[in-house]
Amino acid sequence: MSSTAAPPADSFLDRAAALYYNIDHPHSGEGRDRAWQRSGISCSQPPSRSRSCCWRIWFCPRAHPSPGAQAAAVIAYGRILKQSVLDALPCGWYNLHFSLLPHWRGAAPVQRAIWSGDDMTGTSVFRITRAMDAGPLLVQSETPIGEHETAGDLLTRLGESGALVLRDALRTVEDGTADPVEQAEGDYPVAEKIRVNDAHIDFSAPVEAVDRQIRACTPNPGAWTELDAGGLGLDDGLSTLHVLRA
Repeated sequence: MSSTAAPPADSFLDRAAALYYNIDHPHSGEGRDRAWQRSGISCSQPPSRSRSCCWRIWFCPRAHPSPGAQAAAVIAYGRILKQSVLDALPCGWYNLHFSLLPHWRGAAPVQRAIWSGDDMTGTSVFRITRAMDAGPLLVQSETPIGEHETAGDLLTRLGESGALVLRDALRTVEDGTADPVEQAEGDYPVAEKIRVNDAHIDFSAPVEAVDRQIRACTPNPGAWTELDAGGLGLDDGLSTLHVLRA
């Protein structure tokens, strides 16, 4: 889970459901736990675990105790849930995804939207199925992509606005007014993960494309290039230069 988990936690603490599940990879770093704890949410381990993931239960301190969770919200989990897990809760599992589905299903929707030059993006809340990011949609919210906005900037902004979108979507699940709509069929782009080699700047591309590549790779994995350091009076050979802004 990325740092964008913290804004949704803040929103839930103030306004949303009493009890919900959040799942994370086994042995996740303490930094992620601290991001939630800074939001005032305590956690405890349940008595049993799935073999494929670690289950954490998060309680809002002001919440009324619940005999058992009815629905679950997942943000930036990045794996396909087993059917037995999906069937465990009567009202289902829901995901907050940072794109206007069905566009940019996959691991890096914000980065790929910037890199491809999209003018608009947004958030989508959908019910999770076994297929990747393909479940029926509860709600979507659009926003323009800023001319100079990096992936980090946009993820932060979508995390904050998406918290409210997710809150409102889960309220419709709670009160029985949710009306999920199947995603449109078609050949849509997939948001493949951006790796370090992908972030190597191609200066033979048009300047607009280089700008988009740098912004899409900022802050992670970080755009980079190589320079002949010998001509600069430094060490012989090539040196790596990390580019923070276009």
